[in-house]
Amino acid sequence: MLSTSQILNLTVKDNKFIVVDEDVNAAYADYLIIAWLQQMKKNNDQRSVQILLFSKPSQTLQKVFESSQIKNYCVIDFFKLTEEKDIYQSCVNTVAQNLNSIFVINCLSTLALQIGTAKACQFVEKLSQNQKLTVFCIYKRDIKQNIPRIESLGSVYIKLKKSKKVTVHSKINYEVSVVNKKLGGSIVQWNESIQQSVLDFTFTSTIIPNTCVKAEKYTPPTVSTKSLTTFKIEMSEQEMKQRDSVPLPYTLMNKVGGDIIYIPDDNDDYDEEDPDEDLDF
Repeated sequence: MLSTSQILNLTVKDNKFIVVDEDVNAAYADYLIIAWLQQMKKNNDQRSVQILLFSKPSQTLQKVFESSQIKNYCVIDFFKLTEEKDIYQSCVNTVAQNLNSIFVINCLSTLALQIGTAKACQFVEKLSQNQKLTVFCIYKRDIKQNIPRIESLGSVYIKLKKSKKVTVHSKINYEVSVVNKKLGGSIVQWNESIQQSVLDFTFTSTIIPNTCVKAEKYTPPTVSTKSLTTFKIEMSEQEMKQRDSVPLPYTLMNKVGGDIIYIPDDNDDYDEEDPDEDLDF
């Protein structure tokens, strides 16, 4: 059985890439990630926090961080751009300059709008392959930019959902669904109910009964090339028979014998009258 606040123990060395999928009615990814960062600092993790901000003004996020007691962080503001800039290359350069850091992507949906889904996924794929980094990747559902198979991007996928409990005073309530993919290939799933303070970000977490799933073998999804095409490329046996029975316009037909075709030149001495017509044949 998983213990209370098990979710805070996910930021160990085996969980380098964590996706936080934020529901429209549970927009608390910032609060949950700050609680994680606080826990990491308590565990003597002295790495700096690099926040790649795409989804909101930097002043809004800095106000949230002021009461978190997290000092060693830097906000790279891509939300407000005053000049033409290669955002993708700027992100790559920022990572290259801070290889031993904790990164927060806020958020992947907005990044995909700015540089395209393919490039955004290419960027996070590079991050996930770097074993020196710990990455928190926020995905917001209120932005209509679909990222295919978002749940398969990281080693941990967390879905934030609205709680049935009412938010009171400085406490927020929400639920999380956790999918943790182990290095050995197995997966563990569970749901938690969280009540968190918006003042100091501490929270209490209770596992929702009957939602724990035993570890099972994880098989990476395979993508068929047929599903990537915009038209049907395979044929059934009946369709092949019908295709073979239809005569094509360019099919050469067998013909016995041959024809001699003569086309006279302009210089030929050609007379419409037959010069041998007076002969008795």
